[in-house]
Amino acid sequence: MFCDAAHQALEGVTVEDTVSVAARNGNALVNYALNQFQAPNEMTLSIHCEGGSVRVEGHEQRWSVFRRSTSAWEHHKTAPLERDELFIAQANAFLDGMQGKPTPLSTLDEAAQTLKFNLAALESARGGKAVKIA
Repeated sequence: MFCDAAHQALEGVTVEDTVSVAARNGNALVNYALNQFQAPNEMTLSIHCEGGSVRVEGHEQRWSVFRRSTSAWEHHKTAPLERDELFIAQANAFLDGMQGKPTPLSTLDEAAQTLKFNLAALESARGGKAVKIA
């Protein structure tokens, strides 16, 4: 994976607010981009697979499916979220996990892999070169 990241505009913070990652997950090439200050404030997540594509558009409060065998997006509405709702749910799930309760977010192995990815991204951004993750 190769990561380029920088603090571009957000006032009051010193962390990266713009990130671009090019990675390989097995045979799949993956691109991640994050820009936390753009206008308009939109969140779009696109996942493209063998059978079609899934798109989540937080700013539109919907998720959509485009199956390879069809010719149009199939849209599904979601309930509006309060600004901090996802962060609160994440914190509550973490506390549940610390108490040994089941949590829908991830397994410990998945969390460890996420940490490896994030640390590798920081290493790549700081060193200016690709980093391999086991």
